[in-house]
Amino acid sequence: MDCPCTVSSMRILIVLCALLFATAANADTLPRELQGHWCLNIEYGSSFYKRGNCGDSDGHLIIKRNSLSGHELFCQFNDPVVRYGSSFPLGQKPERFKVYEVKAKCGGESDSWYANLFFQGNGSFLEFDIFLNNELPREYLDKTFCKTSDKLYIENNCDRGITITFEKDRYTIRETGSEVGFCRYVGVTTVWDSEVVTATKSAGGFVTHVLAQCRATQKIMAIWTTKVL
Repeated sequence: MDCPCTVSSMRILIVLCALLFATAANADTLPRELQGHWCLNIEYGSSFYKRGNCGDSDGHLIIKRNSLSGHELFCQFNDPVVRYGSSFPLGQKPERFKVYEVKAKCGGESDSWYANLFFQGNGSFLEFDIFLNNELPREYLDKTFCKTSDKLYIENNCDRGITITFEKDRYTIRETGSEVGFCRYVGVTTVWDSEVVTATKSAGGFVTHVLAQCRATQKIMAIWTTKVL
């Protein structure tokens, strides 16, 4: 098997080499400050919530010790894993923050699926993200990446050279605009990597690993979003 390939975006990027993950510790349950009723705070984005009870609205979220429920959504999970991120305020000491990663079985609208859930915040605000297993995150669909070295691709529009374009169940390889092959996804999972650099003053972020079958060989990609290129 080839070594992993990585993709990152504010731009997005693809690197063909293994990623190292920081150690993590298990927690018995989500902390109390993350439990309770939350309401979507759309002015900050679709992943951000503020403390409150907004009844039966689509943006209402209820978090308990080992479960989560919302509009047409229910997830049951076990012990969360504590991961970390870091920020580096100008002229101040680095600050470390916790991210709770949970493997969950979820359901809604007469369907069920497995997913990785991520929680961070305090008693007044919450950031909640959900990534379905074996599905590529929507933000990467139909994106094209240009090959810049043997093990690196970067999101861009390029007329020449080798490119990769992500689709729902595969990625297509082109050379100077002409299709030369494709690789079909075998497995997709998103985790939190404490070491990945997402901005000039922060570290830690979501990394999507894609295992793909390319004719007789398999390739692994690690995809993430970054402002640093």
